[in-house]
Amino acid sequence: MNFQKLFLIGFLVLFFVLITLGIVFKKDFHIEKEIIINKNHEDTFQFLKYLKNHDRFTVWGQKDPEKKISEIGEDGKVGYIYKWESELPDLGKGEQEIIAIEEGVKISYEHRFKVPREATYHSFLVTVPEAESTRVIWNFGGNLSFPLNLILIFLNYEETLGEDFQASLKNLKELLENTSN
Repeated sequence: MNFQKLFLIGFLVLFFVLITLGIVFKKDFHIEKEIIINKNHEDTFQFLKYLKNHDRFTVWGQKDPEKKISEIGEDGKVGYIYKWESELPDLGKGEQEIIAIEEGVKISYEHRFKVPREATYHSFLVTVPEAESTRVIWNFGGNLSFPLNLILIFLNYEETLGEDFQASLKNLKELLENTSN
């Protein structure tokens, strides 16, 4: 057998192995991070309720201060949509909508990414009063359909993305504990 035939056979075997893995491998991912903030519960919840405030503490909101922003609706209310468009490839273009608010407890979001690829994910922030502080729990998850779920085989997506969520929570803690909003 010559080299070209061996190469073709090897390529086909690898191709079918990757397809099989992509079909049977997990497609869902879930990230949950939390932090204690030495700020009263009401102030913490009210700050988090407004999506425009998220640019002040999330690592993604701080990456491109020149991104184009537009909005639909009233911030801090169900139905509010915050849209962004960035020249930076890791930020791309998308929107985030407040889909539910349980006043003083939980804010739920839908994230719709358009560029660099289309995807929809869900997240929520929960605030739990604790004596003189507030526990903030951030939950993010979704589904990576085939062939994108192959990323989960080679990259610990939950850990890598989780580091950004934890860094954002640390930024939030510093911001809220050191300012009056």
